[in-house]
Amino acid sequence: MSRAMSGRSVSAWLVMAAGLCVSGVAMGQVVPPAPPAPAPTPAYEPPAPPPPPPVPVAAKVVETPNIVERDAQGRLVVLTQTSDEAALSKMTLEAEKSGLRAQVIEERRARVHAMLSKQATTALSVRKAMPTIDGMELQEVMELAPQVRLLNVQPSLGTMMMQAGAISQPELDAVNRAGQAYNQALAKEADPDNKGGGGAMQAIARTQMRRAVFEAMREYDSLLLKLASQWAGVKGTLGEFSDAAALAAAEAKVASATSDGAKIEAMLGVLSTLNAEQQAKALSAVATPTPANPVVPASAPPVTRPAGR
Repeated sequence: MSRAMSGRSVSAWLVMAAGLCVSGVAMGQVVPPAPPAPAPTPAYEPPAPPPPPPVPVAAKVVETPNIVERDAQGRLVVLTQTSDEAALSKMTLEAEKSGLRAQVIEERRARVHAMLSKQATTALSVRKAMPTIDGMELQEVMELAPQVRLLNVQPSLGTMMMQAGAISQPELDAVNRAGQAYNQALAKEADPDNKGGGGAMQAIARTQMRRAVFEAMREYDSLLLKLASQWAGVKGTLGEFSDAAALAAAEAKVASATSDGAKIEAMLGVLSTLNAEQQAKALSAVATPTPANPVVPASAPPVTRPAGR
């Protein structure tokens, strides 16, 4: 009996000891601290409004220069320069860019001279034909047009000025408007009653042809005048001549010429005795050289200009 009780006591004691051990483990664990309270959400602040758009600036408007002038009898005064040149000369442009504009003019002259050298035979043919244009029928004038197109250098002087930064786009627009007004005046002068008949069309075609080739012929004559003064040196670079007698006769006329006009006409006779290669070489010898660092790059996109500019 006591042994049984003793066994039950031992079992009870073991159960109690086990319970104490479990309680001891649980009591020995570390309880982590409570997480901190979340920060308070800041009050909502709306974003700043975008800045107001810039006040639009009105496009600069440049007054169109008047290059349509009339004499005492009311007849149109024919320009002795291109319409671009006439318009630019009447505009008030930035003084500090005058040197840049002078460079553009020199570069354009070089381009025209290079074209005349390349198209030497065409230039000679057109130059011989122009004094007779007032006697040409409309068909003859139209047949001359393809040759004249070869002698036009694009873009215009005004556009080259704008590409170089020598004038602004609004200033170029004014130059173009002046040229258009002058061309309209030329057409009105040729056809005052606006009848549009064959005679009027012929007169307009002659007038526009003269304008279209004016710059090229002016520069061609300047090259001939320069060539007349340097002919002895240039001649020695041209090789053999196919008609020495005709050349000698033409040279004699150059030597006896006393006015610039007479020298130019005599040099036309000299060039007529040369072949195409010799003509090109002679003109190149006296042409304005292309600048090494042009202010208007040759790669600038061409711009078609109005006819007769």
